[in-house]
Amino acid sequence: MIRRPRDWNGVISVAMLLAVVGVGVPWLWHKYQTRPPWWDPFQHQVLHEGLKETGRMAGLSVLGAATIGLVLGTLLTIDFLPSRALIRSYVEVWRGLPIIVTMFLIYFALPRLVNGTQLSPFQAATVGLILWGSAQVAEATRGAVQSIPREQHEAASALGFGWVGRHAFVILPQAVRGSSHAFSIFAVVMAVFFVISFPLTRLAAFLEKRLV
Repeated sequence: MIRRPRDWNGVISVAMLLAVVGVGVPWLWHKYQTRPPWWDPFQHQVLHEGLKETGRMAGLSVLGAATIGLVLGTLLTIDFLPSRALIRSYVEVWRGLPIIVTMFLIYFALPRLVNGTQLSPFQAATVGLILWGSAQVAEATRGAVQSIPREQHEAASALGFGWVGRHAFVILPQAVRGSSHAFSIFAVVMAVFFVISFPLTRLAAFLEKRLV
């Protein structure tokens, strides 16, 4: 009977994890017990307002970006130069601009260009994220649709599907399934981004009020 060598990597990993937990938990508890006076109102703000608004903004942004991006990405595969050039310009502009610049343009520049279009900070941030996210999803969708073999298109056409039906019921389901991993990462990154950034902005506003 051959004895297998002991898996020391697993043993070391478990030991390191226990050491981190054993040191980290008491340290965090001590930090919580000696927390500064501003921590409790900040925590209340984050949990009762920040988290709710962050979740609402993330949900609207992901839904809008996914819907618009799927449509634009599919239209990018059409061999019609004017529509491709227009959608490509949209994708490259909003993919290239940093998100914060897009939000600033929507919140500060848009009211100067179009009267009566002043958006709230929440609306401006949501629209900016939808623009950026839809450009990312459109490019991912284009690549996913073009990766589907042409035989799938021909088979759908042979079954009597038109262009819309072919893409809606045959091509896009396969493309979305193939790129679902990228969409999942996109959604998680957006959620984490808001969970980190929004409480920090609220903390800055709270500290500014205390200083004033």
